Formats: sequence, C-alpha cells, structure tokens
Amino acid sequence: MIQSSPFVAATLTGIALSLPVVAQDQGWVPMNGPQITAALSNATVTCESATQLFYASGRTLYSAARDSWGRWQVRGDACSSQWPPSDAWPCHRVARKGDMLRFAGSAGDLTDGHLIPAQ
Repeated sequence: MIQSSPFVAATLTGIALSLPVVAQDQGWVPMNGPQITAALSNATVTCESATQLFYASGRTLYSAARDSWGRWQVRGDACSSQWPPSDAWPCHRVARKGDMLRFAGSAGDLTDGHLIPAQ
C-alpha cells in the first residue's frame, strides 16, 4: 500500500513504462490496467500489520498504526496513489498469483498483499 507509501513505497517516475516489469516467475502474472481496476475497486489488500481499502470513487484508506486517507487511480498498466500533503503520484506495476497481489515500485521494491475482493 502506499503512504509515501506503506504498502508499496516508491518514488514517482512520471511514466508507467519506466517501471520494472513484475516477474512472471513463481506464478506471478502481470496485470493490465483494466485488470488492476477490476481487482482493486471496492476491494481490500492486507499486508503484515497493514490494511488498505481501495474505493471505486478513487479514495483509499490505509490503516496501520493510524489511518491515512489518500487517492488511487490506474495509469496505463500501473496503480498510482497520492497521499496528502504530497501531490506526487507514485506508480506501481501489479501482478497476481491467486488471491495475492504483488506491487512493484520503480526502485525495484516489491510488496505482496492478500486481496479481499469487493463483496
């Protein structure tokens, strides 16, 4: 997740094409923009001691030690988020393996989370 970014920390690259390709090894399948939107809209992703809710409206709530509200959107084939007071929108490639999602930041950082789809 994000929060400059708790779930998927990375720096803004400006274009999704510069992001690392999410490895297909070990069963991870890269997702395209429409697949990311469908998976995350009104869904929850949990990771270690954090939870992030992705509302279809574009709002997102990251909960760990404290709650933090931000915005999310899909840009090309990447998930981007913005956390006030910053106006940056870091982007992350997303891959899926069953009910797990892997977020890959521009610096090569990987964060895995469990997807709980919208009910």
